[in-house]
Amino acid sequence: MNRRWVNRLYEQLPVLVEKGILSPETAGRLRDYYGSAKTREGQRAVVIIFSILGSLCIGLGIILLLAYNWNKLPLSTRTILSFVPLILAQFFVFRTMFYRKESDAWKEGTASFLFLMAGASIALVTQTYHISADYFDFTLVWMLMGLPLVYLMRATVPAVIYFIGITVWTGLAKSVGINPIFFWPLAVLIVPYIMQTAKNSSYAVRSAFLGWVVSLCLCIAVGVTLAGIMGPFGIIIYSCFFSALYLTGLLFFNEDSALLRFPFQTVGMLGILVISYILTFHLREWADWNFPDFVQSLPEYLLAMLIAGTFIFLLMKFIRRNKTTVLLFALLPFVAVLVYTLSAFSETGLMPSFLANLYLLALGVTTIAAGVRNERLDTINGGMIILIVWIAARFFDWKVGFIIRGIAFIVIGSGFLFTNSMLIRRRRSKG
Repeated sequence: MNRRWVNRLYEQLPVLVEKGILSPETAGRLRDYYGSAKTREGQRAVVIIFSILGSLCIGLGIILLLAYNWNKLPLSTRTILSFVPLILAQFFVFRTMFYRKESDAWKEGTASFLFLMAGASIALVTQTYHISADYFDFTLVWMLMGLPLVYLMRATVPAVIYFIGITVWTGLAKSVGINPIFFWPLAVLIVPYIMQTAKNSSYAVRSAFLGWVVSLCLCIAVGVTLAGIMGPFGIIIYSCFFSALYLTGLLFFNEDSALLRFPFQTVGMLGILVISYILTFHLREWADWNFPDFVQSLPEYLLAMLIAGTFIFLLMKFIRRNKTTVLLFALLPFVAVLVYTLSAFSETGLMPSFLANLYLLALGVTTIAAGVRNERLDTINGGMIILIVWIAARFFDWKVGFIIRGIAFIVIGSGFLFTNSMLIRRRRSKG
C-alpha cells in the first residue's frame, strides 16, 4: 500500500476505534502490519543504495589503479589487465544469478559493477592497441554491450546508465555528422523494462528513479533530435511532448500519489506550466517563421507528427475513461497552435497574448478549486504558486500602477493564508 494511504489510515484509526468500528487490538495489529512493512521497504532501499554506491566506488577505484603507470607496463601485461576487471565482474554477476537471485541489492550492485567494467575494458583495449575510435563510437558500443544486463539482472541502475549514455551519444552525434534521430530506436530498446518496472509495485522506488532520468533525458533528446525544425514548431512540439508525458504518467501511476514518486506527471506538468508562461509573451517578436524544407527534414517532421499523434491517442484514451480532471492541462497543444497561428497574423499580438494569459489563469484557478474540493493543501498551494508566478510575470509587463500591483499581491497572499487556515480547521473538526 502507498505510504500516503497508510498515513491516512493511521489518522483515521483513533476515530474508528472511538466509534466502535474497530477494536483497539485490531487497530494495533494494523499498525504493526503496515509499520513493519514500511520499515522493511526503507531498509531494503538503504541496502540497495549502499550496494550501488559500493559497486561504483570499487569500479572507479579499479579504473584509477589501472591508470597509474599504465603506459610503463608491457603490452602482454596490459592486455591481461584489460580483461581482469571484466572477468571479475562477470564472476560476481554469475554468482548472484545462481546464489543471490532474490536479492535486489546484489543484482543492482553486481550489474552496475559489470556495466562499468565493460566500459573500462573497452577503453583499455582501445588504448593499448591504439584502435582508431572516438568518444562517439566508444559510448555507443559501451551502451549496447551493457544493455542485456538490464533484462538479465532486472536491474535499474544499468538502465539509468544506458539512458544517460544514449542521451550523451545523441549530443555527440552532430559533431561526427550522424543524424541524432537515431536516439529513438536506441531508446525503444529500453521501453519494455520501463513498462515492466512501472507496472510492478515492488519496484516503486527504483521505477521512480528510472522515471526521473528517462523523463529529463527525453526533454533533452526532443530538443536535440528535432533541432532542425524547432524554429517554427518548437513551442507546439514541446507542448505535445509535455502533455503526452503528463498523460503517460497518469496512465501508469496512481493520480493521488506523491508527485516526487511519479516523475512523468511532475515533469510533464512543470513543462506545461513553463510553455504556458512562454506563450503569454508576444511570440511575433522572437518566433522563427522560416520553415525547413520538408524533404530534407522528413525524419524530423515524421517524429514530430509521431509525438503529436501519441498525445492525441493518450488524450482520447483518457476521455473514454471519463478522466475529465486532466483535460485542462492536456489542452495546452491546442492552445499553443491557436496562439501561434494568431501571432503570425496579429500585428500587436494582444489577442494571442490575452488567450495565453487566460489559459494560465484558468490552470491556477482550477488547480485551487480541485484542491479545495479534495481538501488537499499541496494542490491548493500549487494553484496559488501558479497564480503568483503569473502575476509576477505580469508585474513588469502590465501598464498599471504600483498600487494595483501591490493590491493584487496582497489579495493572493491573503488567499494563501485564508485557504490553508480554513482547511486546517476543517481537518481538525473531522479528526
